[in-house]
Amino acid sequence: MSEENVEIARGFFEASDLKTAFDAVAEDVVYAFHGESRRLSGAEELSGKPAALKWMVDWFSRFRDYRFAIEEVCDWDDRVLVVTVHHAKGRASGVPIREQTAQVITVRDSKITRQEFYDGRAEAVKAAGPSE
Repeated sequence: MSEENVEIARGFFEASDLKTAFDAVAEDVVYAFHGESRRLSGAEELSGKPAALKWMVDWFSRFRDYRFAIEEVCDWDDRVLVVTVHHAKGRASGVPIREQTAQVITVRDSKITRQEFYDGRAEAVKAAGPSE
């Protein structure tokens, strides 16, 4: 089942649009923000697919030329670590941005039920990594 979870998480990030990405998201999804991502998101936690989608649309509206690449995907059984590097320009300022982020995604019944946002791989592994 964990390989399926990896594919679901990867598919979310590789989707060509938000509608396709959010097909993989459960209606009762929870988005949790940690570290600097908490300040940038303006929230500690969001509940429900409509709230998560609204936040995502708002987030992307702040930038232009937004693109990202998956650097790493790690199978943590019912959770998947996805490390990404984002490139964009501020919509108003035009200032270029390059940022590594990490998300820990929980999958249940073939849907993303929780997505935790971290400032980078090290923070995600320290906070949510599998115990040894």
